[in-house]
Amino acid sequence: MPPFEVEFSRSAERDFRKVPRGVQERFARAFARLADDPRKARPGCDLRPLSGAANAWRIRVGEDRGIYAIEAHVIVFTRFGHRKRIYGR
Repeated sequence: MPPFEVEFSRSAERDFRKVPRGVQERFARAFARLADDPRKARPGCDLRPLSGAANAWRIRVGEDRGIYAIEAHVIVFTRFGHRKRIYGR
C-alpha cells in the first residue's frame, strides 16, 4: 500500500498556526508516522476514531488534538487545538 498524503483544510491551516511551535514540531513527526497507516496507533502516534462521526479520527499530541478524515489515500485535517476547545465547535 502506498503512503498516504497529509493535507490541511483552510481552517486547519489557521488552527495549526495558532498551536505552539513545539507542538507543531511534534505534530509534524506524527504526520510522518500517520502517512504509513492513519488507522494504526503506535508510539508517538495516539489515534482514535471519533464516535458519532463517520470516517472522523483524532490524533493526540500532549494536550492538543488534530481531527482528520481519510479519503482514498489522502488524510485531510480539518481542525487543530487544545483538547478543551477542539470537540465543542
